[in-house]
Amino acid sequence: MGENTLETYNRKLNRFGKYEPEREPEFKKEDNTEAKFETISEEKPVAKTRSSLGVISLTLGIISVISTVFYYICLPAGIIGLVTGVKAVRKTGSKGGKAGEILSIVGLAICIFLYVSTIFLVVLANSDF
Repeated sequence: MGENTLETYNRKLNRFGKYEPEREPEFKKEDNTEAKFETISEEKPVAKTRSSLGVISLTLGIISVISTVFYYICLPAGIIGLVTGVKAVRKTGSKGGKAGEILSIVGLAICIFLYVSTIFLVVLANSDF
């Protein structure tokens, strides 16, 4: 059964969802001048794998911003760039993916603004005021 003690909640869960046993801090002396406590951690840094999703997202974001006048290019490029950017950031923490997300959002926002304002002006020009 599960342990419901305060000690259980203070321990860390490992990657398999099991509680790791607590380790005592070791007393370490450096340079024979002063003593410091260090805790031993068995956590290894996660290796970030290289992925082409960040590059794809950045490229599509740039295309989305450049082609804001052509909705048939801007909308698919912006949507696909946004999706791949989100995947790249979640998967690898890619800076290119984050930049691609931002550029895709900017391109989509400009495109939507241009076409909504164009429709608004056409309707306003044809109305009888």
